[in-house]
Amino acid sequence: MPKWWDRLLGRPSIERLAQQVGARLEARGSAPVTFDPAQRELRTQEDPPKIYYLGNVFSDYARVPRAQRAGVVVRFVEAMAAIEEALPTDYAAARPHLMPIVRGAGEDDLARLQARRSGASEDEVATFHPASRPLSGELTVGLAYDTPHAIQRLSTDHLVAWGVGFEAAMADAIDNLRLRPEQPGWVAMAHGVWSGEWGDDYESSRLLLPDLIHRLGVQDPVVMTPLRRMLLLTSARNDAGLAEMARLCRQALEEQPRWLGVTPMRLEDGVWVPFEPPADSAPAFANLAAIERADRYASQKAALDDLHQRDGVDVFVGSVMMFRSADDTLHSVATWSRGVATWLPCADLVAFVGGPGELLVPWDAVRDVAGDLMVPLDMQPQRFSVRAFPEGALWSALTARAKAP
Repeated sequence: MPKWWDRLLGRPSIERLAQQVGARLEARGSAPVTFDPAQRELRTQEDPPKIYYLGNVFSDYARVPRAQRAGVVVRFVEAMAAIEEALPTDYAAARPHLMPIVRGAGEDDLARLQARRSGASEDEVATFHPASRPLSGELTVGLAYDTPHAIQRLSTDHLVAWGVGFEAAMADAIDNLRLRPEQPGWVAMAHGVWSGEWGDDYESSRLLLPDLIHRLGVQDPVVMTPLRRMLLLTSARNDAGLAEMARLCRQALEEQPRWLGVTPMRLEDGVWVPFEPPADSAPAFANLAAIERADRYASQKAALDDLHQRDGVDVFVGSVMMFRSADDTLHSVATWSRGVATWLPCADLVAFVGGPGELLVPWDAVRDVAGDLMVPLDMQPQRFSVRAFPEGALWSALTARAKAP
């Protein structure tokens, strides 16, 4: 369908959003901007450029009625301007604005890549350490400075400047979260699933308020946080609820960018730990994990490709491809090609191309046989630098452990 038809019907598009955001940024004095649809971002035409990622705000833009979209644009531009403002110099002034935030695996590394693309040096990027700690599985919990227009991630340097430790600041942030209204709060979904809907960008942070979850009365609670603004809950004893929670997550992942995490978690003695779903729903959760990981690799690859093109780095950043087996299970595949310097992603299977034949080998077997050719890179999600191709005895060993086509 032609784009003019979408404009006539008022259908939202990220190109239209980029046009509106760019016009408002330039009206505020920004350098001229260009839109990169592949990266879903605006870049200012200056050196170094400022980069504005539009994927998250487009979710809001597409969800609201047409008459409210201008307001989404205004709030986004104001948020970007607020982030560039200086934070308070003393902790007493900052403390009422502290909030806890939950983030997913690889987000910090992706942020560092984006900083490099914006002109930051490797040394500058290396010195940025987010104020955070592991939460559960692939999730971390960190600190942010909250204003009506922006949520700004805090670093350990901010805490040092304020003279406060991480745990003390986190306790204050959790207190601030607890003071927020509990309504509308939990909304009942199908099959005994509950959705936390507070509408304040901190739905996932409510993981840190076990009392709020216990008051719902769900026995043996299991939660999932596929998005920053999405918190789902059901009982570990509710097979239908677990299946419905997986379905809702799959739906969210198909509609929204920048996922948080798809590992179900169980509350044990006040601590969230990974939950192993029952056999009936385990395949659905495994497929979710496969889709999420492939998406993380795709986002990482896009940023790395752009950075390498700018810096003249000649290396192939491998993709993760997916295929579905006869039992409806999703499997991931990465490619290791002869003569191609590659940053290889982790996958269920590795396809070897350019040897005496073509092989498809399980990941664990590849690590066992050819691990000495794989140099781990310091990034998340994990990649390995491979420059040599397994020959001779290594090829024979891989052939012995290859999967049938």
